[in-house]
Amino acid sequence: MSHYPVHATSHALPIESHLLADALFSAPQPQAVAEDVARLWLDEHLLHTCAHFSGPHDTLAQAQRSQLTLICQQLHLQHGDTLLDMRCGWGELACWAASHYGAFVHGYTHTSTEYAYAVKQVEQRGLQHLITIKLADDQTLPEAGRYHKAVCLDMAEPLSATETTACLAHMHAALKPGGRMLLHGMTAENDAGQPEGAAPLSNVAQLLAQIEHAQFEVFKVDSLRRQYVRTLRHWLANLEAQYEAIAASAGERIYRNCQWWMTDHASRFEQGYTDLYQILAIRK
Repeated sequence: MSHYPVHATSHALPIESHLLADALFSAPQPQAVAEDVARLWLDEHLLHTCAHFSGPHDTLAQAQRSQLTLICQQLHLQHGDTLLDMRCGWGELACWAASHYGAFVHGYTHTSTEYAYAVKQVEQRGLQHLITIKLADDQTLPEAGRYHKAVCLDMAEPLSATETTACLAHMHAALKPGGRMLLHGMTAENDAGQPEGAAPLSNVAQLLAQIEHAQFEVFKVDSLRRQYVRTLRHWLANLEAQYEAIAASAGERIYRNCQWWMTDHASRFEQGYTDLYQILAIRK
């Protein structure tokens, strides 16, 4: 049962998806609080991206593991490959690619709480020889032409059209010729899908044109809209089930912001105003 109905709060809380991470994991919050709150509504791997449900009874954790496997398979990740994980979040994809596929992974995040947690996970799993996590923005990637594969999945801060252009340029520069890139791109198919108070999103045709303009050959395009709705519904159920714990740790306003964001986005995706595409492309 919702503690704060959307109709009572949505106009009072103009928080959008690009602000969700700041609301939950901003500097004033102790790191332990940020981790604890995330663990209450995300799955056990702290993955903040679209899961892949292969059956009606899949748990969120099962669906997220399926998604990690599919991502690595689509990238044709091989033992010894170098993988650039832009916006690596809490580090689970990096750990999965290294431990299951023997890849050398460089993960980048600009959120200090995610960085600290990801580094801790790498150390606890004994993967320091395969994974390097850095606290840096997208402008500070390593030397050009270093990576066989690249991925950008973070849904906490969907990329605007301008940010997508910059991200694609960085990944093109970082990849070897013929390297594979997998991108999750959130799109707005009409005005109702555009985020309030944030830079506009591309529609799918514009997104594909951006990718091709960045000198990538689009290889595969999949809509994840239904999968993302289901993911959002799981997150929302977890959030509302943990109302007291989250409100106590982070405050009721943070709880209400997150509840509104998840409900609003699930509605936009269900109605087709917004979509999420998984795009596999090859660097020319």
